[in-house]
Amino acid sequence: MSMIEFDGVTKVYSDGTTAVDDISFEVASGETLTLVGPSGCGKTTTMKMINTLIRVTDGTISVDEVPVDERNTIDLRRTIGYVIQEIGLFDHMTVSENIGIVPDLLGWDDDRIDDRVVELLELIELPGEAKDQYPSELSGGQRQRVGVARALAANPQVMLMDEPFGALDPLTRENLQDEFLDIQNNLDVTIVFVTHDIDEALKMGDKVAVMRDGSIVQCDIPKTILSEPTDDFVADFVGEDQQLKHLSTVAVEEVMDDNVPPPDSPTVAPSSTLKDVAKVLLGSDYDALPVIDGGETVGVVTRAHVQAVIGDSGTLAEVEVGNGA
Repeated sequence: MSMIEFDGVTKVYSDGTTAVDDISFEVASGETLTLVGPSGCGKTTTMKMINTLIRVTDGTISVDEVPVDERNTIDLRRTIGYVIQEIGLFDHMTVSENIGIVPDLLGWDDDRIDDRVVELLELIELPGEAKDQYPSELSGGQRQRVGVARALAANPQVMLMDEPFGALDPLTRENLQDEFLDIQNNLDVTIVFVTHDIDEALKMGDKVAVMRDGSIVQCDIPKTILSEPTDDFVADFVGEDQQLKHLSTVAVEEVMDDNVPPPDSPTVAPSSTLKDVAKVLLGSDYDALPVIDGGETVGVVTRAHVQAVIGDSGTLAEVEVGNGA
């Protein structure tokens, strides 16, 4: 079932500028769609029309099969989590108060809110004492985690993320991407994720919509975007480092086998990508890594698995993995 559906949606501003031009797509329940493209292509406008921060000029947007313009605006926004680059935490409120603001508006009792705050702090890997701290006492990465927790607090069906990691340094950004992918595996939430970074779009999205001049040029799974770009614009936007991008789109759990793991070697998680595996293997003498989930070994991933994705276009030793997003 489609959780979000765009049908012939257009946005024209009062000055005559067409920001979004007759776009149609669906996001299935539990799926993440990344919207990516150059500045001014319409991706943020597209996302903001879902929670009616921007109103459509023509066409229909439906959430859970109900057109958003038929919903009460306040009720709609309280059921949609929203994460932005600037985070938007209230500085005069504690972490607990920031996370609990929407549940409080929805009438949750204090004990239920407290339980949810504790649960979310554990989910985003912040210590319990953080709930009594103020945003100014946290690092940028920690504040971003709290922003994600606040968006998840009322158990939304839909979450909108507008360049949520864009203001962070590359290492923190990549770590938060990885952590969010782990969190996402434990959630039943439909996500629309806006980014200008094709690497992030390919990593975070179950599907990727590449936009240009208010239109969707191609919307497909990451592997197809990489291997079958619909035109020169998409091919140029994807870039030349195909090997690394392909590794970023394959999760360890998709390729691991059940062989005996080597002793004392570094480990990876099932949700890690083959790019993560390549980083570890290139810095070690190991040919295989145990895959650990919940403290248990669930499989093994090897150099051969990585090489199979790279194919005939090169070798693992030739891949420049780097430390960026």
